[in-house]
Amino acid sequence: RRDSSGRFSIHGLLRAYSEAKLAEEAPRDEGSVNERHAVYYAGYVEALEEALTGSGQKEGLDRVEPELENLRAALDWAAGRCRVDLMETIVGMLSLFCQIRSRGREGIEMLRSSLSALEELDVPDEESDRTSRPKAMLLDRIGMFLNMSGNFGAARESLLAALAIMESLEDRSGIARCLNDLGNVTFRMGQIDEAYSHWSRALEEAGEEGSTRGTAVVLMNLGTISRMRGDLEKALDTYNEALQVLGEGGDTFLRAGMLSNIGSLLRGLDRREEAIDHLKRGLALRREIGDRRGTALDLSWLAGIVAHDDPEEAEKIYLESLSIAREIPDLYRAANTLSVYSEFLVREERLEEAEECLRESIEICEKLGISREIATFLDKLSKLWLKRGDLRKALQASLRSRRVWDDLERWSEGLSTLGDVTRALLDSGDLNRCNEAVRAGLEPALRSDSPDDLAGFVLLAVRLLHASNGHSGLTAMALSCLLDSGHLTPRQLETARQMLDGVAAEQTAGPETMDLERAGELLLKELSSLSTG
Repeated sequence: RRDSSGRFSIHGLLRAYSEAKLAEEAPRDEGSVNERHAVYYAGYVEALEEALTGSGQKEGLDRVEPELENLRAALDWAAGRCRVDLMETIVGMLSLFCQIRSRGREGIEMLRSSLSALEELDVPDEESDRTSRPKAMLLDRIGMFLNMSGNFGAARESLLAALAIMESLEDRSGIARCLNDLGNVTFRMGQIDEAYSHWSRALEEAGEEGSTRGTAVVLMNLGTISRMRGDLEKALDTYNEALQVLGEGGDTFLRAGMLSNIGSLLRGLDRREEAIDHLKRGLALRREIGDRRGTALDLSWLAGIVAHDDPEEAEKIYLESLSIAREIPDLYRAANTLSVYSEFLVREERLEEAEECLRESIEICEKLGISREIATFLDKLSKLWLKRGDLRKALQASLRSRRVWDDLERWSEGLSTLGDVTRALLDSGDLNRCNEAVRAGLEPALRSDSPDDLAGFVLLAVRLLHASNGHSGLTAMALSCLLDSGHLTPRQLETARQMLDGVAAEQTAGPETMDLERAGELLLKELSSLSTG
C-alpha cells in the first residue's frame, strides 16, 4: 500500500514472512537480493552527497528520512560481509543525517549493530587489515554520537581506539576526523589545552589531505579555543577564515554553526546589532535543515542579547531552548542553558528559581562527570547565596568549587568568588568561617602566579589577624604558604619576610596603627615588580 508520501510500504508481518520464504526456498537468491538492496541504497545516498554536504541539505535530509530502515539493513549486510565500498558511503551519509537531525541514539544503535556484525566475521589473521578501516570508521562515528549524548568517557575511549587504527593505516583523512572529534570531547570535558592540541594536529592533517570541509570545521573549533582564552579578536578572525574556506555554496549545517559562533562572539565585543543579525541568520538555517541541537544553542545565545530590552521575550526564548535540549536529549546543552537562564532570573530578582536552575545544572554535570562546569556552576551558586545573605551556604558552595578547581590545577578560577565570600564573612564578624575561607584561598592564590590573587588573600589574612587580635592561627598559615611553598624566588621570599615582619610589628603596636590597605598595596607592588626567573 502507499503511505501519505506516495511510497509503497510493506506490513512488518508480510516482510518477515517474505524474508523467511526467500531464505528457505532460494538461499542463493537471498544473498543476491540483499546485495542488490545494499548496492542500491549505497548508490541512493551517494547520489544525495552533494545535497547533504552543500546548500541543498534540507531536501537531501528529507529524502534520507523515510529510508532509514532500508539504510540500516543495507549497512548491516555490508558490514557482515566487509563490503567496505558500500559501508563508507552509507556510514558517512547516515551519520551526517543523525548528527544534523539530533538523532544520536538511533545513530549509536545503527553503528553498534554494524560493528557487531563486522566483529563476528571469521577473518583470517593475514586478512585482518581488511576489516581495520571500516572498524575505525564505525568507532569514530560512535564516539561522535556518544559525545553528543554526554557520555564523554565512553566517547573518548571509542575515538582513541579509532585513532590508533587510522594511524596504523596512515589514513590522513581518517586521522584528521578522529582528532577533530577527540578535540570536541576533551573541550566539553573542560580540557582546553588537550582540545587545542588535537585540533591543531587535525588542521595539519586536513590541510595535507586537501579537505576543505575538514579544514573549515577545525578552524571553527580553534576559533573557539581563542575565545575561551579571552582573545576575542583572534577568535573572530579565525571564525571568518573558516567561513571563507567553506565558501558561499558550502555545507548549510556548518555555515549555520559559523554564523552563530560569530554572532555570539560579536555580543562579547559589544556589537549588539551585528550579533543579533548573525544569530538570526544562523538560527534560520538551523530551523530549515532541522538541526534541533544547534537551534537550542542559538536560542540560548539570542535570549542573552534580547534580555536587556525585552525580558518577557527573552524568557520565552530561554524556555524554548531548554525544552528542545531536554527533548533531544542533550544534557550538556540543557545544563548550560539552565545556567545562563539562572543569570537572567537573578537579574529579575527571582532568586529561588535561579537556585533551582543552578542545582539542576550541577546535578546534570555530576552525572556527566564534567568537572569544569560543576565548579563554574558552584561558583554561581555561591554568588547567589551571597546575594541572598546566607554566608554559610555561600561558603559551602565556594569551598566545594575550590576543591574541584584545585583538582583541575586551575588555581585562579573561583578565587574571585571565594574572596567575595571571605570579605562578607569578615565584615559580618564570623571569624571562624572567615579563617576557613582564607586558608582555602591562600595556597591556590600563591600557585596562580597572579600578584593580584596573592595580594588579595594576604590582605584578607592581615585583616583577619587584625580583627581577631592575632588569635586566628593564620600567622603560621601565611608563613607556611609564602615562605615554605617553594613557589617564590629568593627575592620574593625576602620581600615577603620583611612585609610579614612589618605586619607583626604594626600589630604589636596596636590595631589602631595598622594600615591594612597600605599593606596590601605594598605587597602587590613589591611582588609584581620582582623577577619570577
